[in-house]
Amino acid sequence: MSSNLYFDYQATTPVDPSVSKVIYDSLKSDWGNPSSPHEFGIKAKLTIENARKQVGQLINSKATDIIFTSGGTESNNIALFSGLEHWKVQNLKKSNKALPHYIISNVEHPAVAEPVKKMVSDGLVTVSYLSTNKDGTVDTDGISMELMKHPNTIMISVMLVNNETGVINNIKRLVQLVREFEQGRERMGCGRSSGNRIFVHTDAAQAIGKIHVNVVDLDIDYLTIVGHKVYGPRIGALYAKNTGIETPVFPIVFGAGQERGYRPGTENTPMIAGLGKVSIYIIKNLYFFFLGFAFDVYLSGNHANDKEERVVSSLQDPRKLGLLLDLVTKLAENGIFIGRGSACHSGISKPSPVLTAMGVDNDTALTSLRFSVGRETSASDVDIFVSVYYQSQRSVLMDHMLNNSTSLPHASPFANLKK
Repeated sequence: MSSNLYFDYQATTPVDPSVSKVIYDSLKSDWGNPSSPHEFGIKAKLTIENARKQVGQLINSKATDIIFTSGGTESNNIALFSGLEHWKVQNLKKSNKALPHYIISNVEHPAVAEPVKKMVSDGLVTVSYLSTNKDGTVDTDGISMELMKHPNTIMISVMLVNNETGVINNIKRLVQLVREFEQGRERMGCGRSSGNRIFVHTDAAQAIGKIHVNVVDLDIDYLTIVGHKVYGPRIGALYAKNTGIETPVFPIVFGAGQERGYRPGTENTPMIAGLGKVSIYIIKNLYFFFLGFAFDVYLSGNHANDKEERVVSSLQDPRKLGLLLDLVTKLAENGIFIGRGSACHSGISKPSPVLTAMGVDNDTALTSLRFSVGRETSASDVDIFVSVYYQSQRSVLMDHMLNNSTSLPHASPFANLKK
């Protein structure tokens, strides 16, 4: 092949040239410390505050509700640990010795699942999990039962768009059910006993730049934003509704008072400027981005037929290929670069927990590949992918056949795929 083709856009994206220019210009002109009172510091501070407004406009929030972070993992951790710290403060002088309870889905990204797992192992919280339907959506209607079983629930976290399947979860419905539960509890005279207002967080890393995200419409308490998934820099932000007043935010690192004390550390002004720029770029072009993804790809089977509720940028090939890593290597040798599950833990030889939660058998989940497209991907690129994939698979299977004396299948894995 004369050029390489990238099909791993859900892992990361190239920085848009207009964003790169803003970052470069800021590197040259905004080098002052934003905390300094002189003109160099003030200039850098103004750049940061302008970017804060731009990120707020992207999700329809107040600028003051945006906190800049190093990325999605830090944003998620701040939100999750803030719930725990809030519980501690509210129950400091009360006799309630029960642990706070967290509810998350069983398909959350490790940046959510692992912090909660750590809190559980440290004996700080208890946790229960919302199940996943066969179509990949989280069973948000199950939240009411979970809340009745766990009256000490303080935090709920469900991702807006799944990073492996592209499924869009009904976060608005989830929040509505939580608020209805709280209202019912108050009508029964329970009030917000034990200080356990229920906070709802969503990781929107795979949603921003692909679907319209409006925090007022979602009525969400916390929302995570990631720059490098949307042609921006490798930093992030956390939205917290009416920060520090209606929604608590506690730092997870400690130092000086940057970001109003919520996220200490000298701000990365150029990257923040880049995140602001990409936010405005998305606002102006989201409709056209959506049109660019609007070619239909259908897979045979029961796990990829709900295209109305899915971000159309990924294709799972659940074929039992055996030497999967050899196939990925062969594709790379032929200029095709794809992902396998979540890029953040793709080196682990375990079945995709997302697919197994959907009811996919372990063998199929273990041999699934993630193919995701971006703004630069054309229909002809997809045609090339299909052709090279088939040739690469035949090559890998031929080697496997020669080494193991097995027969080579004659049918293409894409025999039932229609475009």
